[in-house]
Amino acid sequence: MATIDDVVRASGISRSTVFRFLNGSQIRPAAREAIQGAMRELNYFFDPRGSRSDIALVVSIKEDFEGVTVFGDMVAGIMSRAASLGLAVKLHSGQGPLLGEAQRLQAGKRRAGVVFIGKSESEEEAESAELVASGIPHVFINRVFDDPGRSFVSIDQRRAAREAVEYLLSLGYGDVGTWGCPAEFRVDREKMAGYREAFAARGLAPSASCFARDADGELEAVARRLLDAGSFPRAWLGLSDMHLMRLIAVLRERGLEVPRDVAVVGMDDQETSKFFSPPLSTVRIPFRQAGASAVDILLDLIENPAERSIHMYLKHELVVRESCGGRTASHG
Repeated sequence: MATIDDVVRASGISRSTVFRFLNGSQIRPAAREAIQGAMRELNYFFDPRGSRSDIALVVSIKEDFEGVTVFGDMVAGIMSRAASLGLAVKLHSGQGPLLGEAQRLQAGKRRAGVVFIGKSESEEEAESAELVASGIPHVFINRVFDDPGRSFVSIDQRRAAREAVEYLLSLGYGDVGTWGCPAEFRVDREKMAGYREAFAARGLAPSASCFARDADGELEAVARRLLDAGSFPRAWLGLSDMHLMRLIAVLRERGLEVPRDVAVVGMDDQETSKFFSPPLSTVRIPFRQAGASAVDILLDLIENPAERSIHMYLKHELVVRESCGGRTASHG
């Protein structure tokens, strides 16, 4: 069983500061994040302030989230962490106004906060504005904001996409295609920006093989159009592993094989990716950890109203498997 001394060693924070944190005192945000990260890694939980039965978290998640593995992983991380801290959790998947849900909790003498998962940008903006106006703290998972007033936990999406494309370029592929929904999802814009940065870093013009649903149509339609024109790129970045699976289905329709004819790298490393045929090269994102970290962030915001916002970046990892034709390896 982990001890406080283990937390001190793992966090790199002084023993006195760790004790101050455990006693509920205010410490620097960076120190707090290091201590919380060590506690999660060691499975060390300590609640000096007693019961938090008056705190409830609302998870605002896209309505059809059950079909997306990574959303389930985020929710699992939230539920596990919340249970360890004695917090109640309610799922809100599009049924009724979110603000009303949070306000009902407050009317019942509960302190409330909201976690956002997988919503479109328009949904996030509308719901966030209502929460800000009502003084209800909230945090976004898998989103990055320049706004210092927004709280989030995420990997560096732009950097991760850039590293994936750089790896494909390093294998000798002259062009890399991609497809996403940048008009609808902030996360797709970030990844597409990283995609372009990879070309710019090599002094290359931005690839012309960057497609968006609002301008070019669905992924399958784009892929078939390129194949009919004989201009399909030899490599492809999937903004999610599910995108790659959809793309590979179209390639197989035309008798093409991965990676012999097209090398592909995705993002997510969902559970099925390593069992797909061929196993998918992808960027591993710690979605369960993100869910647990979102609970910690929201708890800080609820219990420390003077805290304006918290930004937390998690580590990602490029996992190279058979689908890109490179050697199997991991790149942190």
